[in-house]
Amino acid sequence: MSELRTQNVLAVVEAAYSLDGTDDAWLARILRIASDDLGRGLGLYGATGRIVDGTLVPTPPLVAHELEDLCLAHARALHPRLPCPILDAFAPRAVVVGGLDEAWPKRLEAASLYRAGMEGAGVRDALVLYGRGGATTAVKIVVPSRDQVVTTPRARATWGRVAQHLATALRLRRRVSRGAEPEAVLDPEGRFLDARGGLSADARRRDRVVEELRATMEARSGSAPDPARALEVLGALIAGRYSAVHRWDAGARRYVVLYRNPPFVGTGDPRGLGKTERRVADLVAHGASLKEAGYALGIGKTATQRALASALQKLGLTRPSELSPLFVGATTATRIRAGRAELEVLVASTNVRSDATAELTEAEREVVRGVVEGKSDAAIAESRGTSARTVANQLRRVFTKLSVHSRGELRAKILGP
Repeated sequence: MSELRTQNVLAVVEAAYSLDGTDDAWLARILRIASDDLGRGLGLYGATGRIVDGTLVPTPPLVAHELEDLCLAHARALHPRLPCPILDAFAPRAVVVGGLDEAWPKRLEAASLYRAGMEGAGVRDALVLYGRGGATTAVKIVVPSRDQVVTTPRARATWGRVAQHLATALRLRRRVSRGAEPEAVLDPEGRFLDARGGLSADARRRDRVVEELRATMEARSGSAPDPARALEVLGALIAGRYSAVHRWDAGARRYVVLYRNPPFVGTGDPRGLGKTERRVADLVAHGASLKEAGYALGIGKTATQRALASALQKLGLTRPSELSPLFVGATTATRIRAGRAELEVLVASTNVRSDATAELTEAEREVVRGVVEGKSDAAIAESRGTSARTVANQLRRVFTKLSVHSRGELRAKILGP
């Protein structure tokens, strides 16, 4: 059982923001650089994809690095057609990092299907790394293992930021391929050589760009390198508004080219939420933290908090935990008439899959039902005639049994049609 290393995370992110070559060549470079940290003796593979109607649709081909032939054959056979429960388990998440039992509940169909599909190659577990950028862009890396994969919270957090960078970089590559122009170019000393758009008229914002880029370089190569800090600063470049792409001239001088991250563009919603409000609420309902949601959508911390608060107010809710019944599970929009007015009403399913809660006690299932209905610990306790402390303890046991870490993740795992 080898530890998840983080020595090359910055090199992986720098490779991600290269705009050269095809997406396949781009992913191959990332796998090669990441292999020293992620590799577990069998090689690794990855794929890019699109989120379509809540399903992760992989974009062929599957890209592998030093993957054993038998593993490659089984991996290619694992997703022969859609829909695929393994891919669907990724789709709603902003980021996934960890072994199968860390990423998904032990009884979840996705983990079981993966193990069954790879058993012939001697694979017992796998490290999965997944990032989602915006509404439709996704990238995943899978590292098969003959041993159980166990990672630390710190390593998961660091590679989680890497996964979000990969998705953001892939989204940027696709924008540039469609003709997107850079908004600024800085020389190796951090001086602006060119600035357009909002940066051209905002000296304070240009100063902040320089400060944050220097902070990134200091964290990367200073007297006490701090990769985690460098990743955090790089991802927060002016509250997530820009992505930094490094270029080298013939004299090996490094220039920085800034591209503006596109705001999230979604579709209309019968719940009356704005596009950003809906996507932030959706990600939080599925278990993403505010930081993960903002990172995935390319918006800053303040904008993410504001979008969530506005969504809760519009929906008449008081807590993020109450969002799940509206976003997780089967939902349909129905038109009804009231006099001359026509309203579009959201109908949400709260059906709990029996297979997902099979290992829970009856009392734990009742607590889960309360969570699905958006109730607080105190409200669940009142309805069951017990104390909030007892409910909290039962809920912790549920989290442990199902390998989830939040109420949002719990709902995402157990709700079904």
